[in-house]
Amino acid sequence: MNLSQITDEVGVHKSTMSRVFNRNRGLRGWRPKHGEGLRDIRRL
Repeated sequence: MNLSQITDEVGVHKSTMSRVFNRNRGLRGWRPKHGEGLRDIRRL
């Protein structure tokens, strides 16, 4: 699934989803569990 398909499915703009992926990316690329961990740290 590419970025355009994901944004169409979720209903957000491509730039929004791109920022989310970039913010939650680790050294080995984007991984859902890593993103969840970073989200939890930001919420503290």
